[in-house]
Amino acid sequence: TMSIAPITCTRVVALGTGKPGLALSPANERVFGIGPGKDVTGFNTASGAKEKTIEAGADATAAALSKDGQRLAVGAADGSIRVYTTA
Repeated sequence: TMSIAPITCTRVVALGTGKPGLALSPANERVFGIGPGKDVTGFNTASGAKEKTIEAGADATAAALSKDGQRLAVGAADGSIRVYTTA
């Protein structure tokens, strides 16, 4: 048998609807909602406040943060990958 410990939700961050993906910073202080469309939006997980919006150039399809959380790579529908600083 397998036992799974209960998980407690500590904060809800409203990202809006239609987000095909998320990228969470390594220290969990920021979450990026991908799309819909060209926008990638960063939110502060402690306050839920929107911090910044990045335009990916084409419809954003994927995103990943560097280990230090300082760079965000965004893949787009046109095949491009753009790298942005998050600070």
